[in-house]
Amino acid sequence: VNTGYPLLSVTNSSGQSHFRVDTAGLVYANSGCGIDKKAYFVRTWVNFNGTNSAIRGHGNVSSITDNGVGDFTVNFTTSMPNTSYSVTGWADNWETTNADSYGLVAGYSNSCLYTGGVRIVTCRMRFDTSTPVKKDFHNTCVNIIC
Repeated sequence: VNTGYPLLSVTNSSGQSHFRVDTAGLVYANSGCGIDKKAYFVRTWVNFNGTNSAIRGHGNVSSITDNGVGDFTVNFTTSMPNTSYSVTGWADNWETTNADSYGLVAGYSNSCLYTGGVRIVTCRMRFDTSTPVKKDFHNTCVNIIC
């Protein structure tokens, strides 16, 4: 058992660190910025069809719960260690040809982060005449970074 520092290290031909794991299990990586920094990882990701909740691709997602139009819960296969994670999302253009129509992924409420999943809403945003409205988008993507 290696108990020294670092537990694992990968260097380039000049001896610069590119990847290392310290004794606490923290991962550091140099992805071209010149110095290795603590790395954060996408713990969960999903690409799904909001019109029928069909999952196209995923990592650590057990299912999508359809709570109503534009209202979904992304359920994790393996729970997060806490609710202090970050959520990013993307949804395609609802009207496909209207340059003033956009998809937005947002949190359902102030308490929508759970260790076992996250509840999101998808809204059609239109900047010419209409107010935001919940919609089911054909392409919805969510990433959880922890």
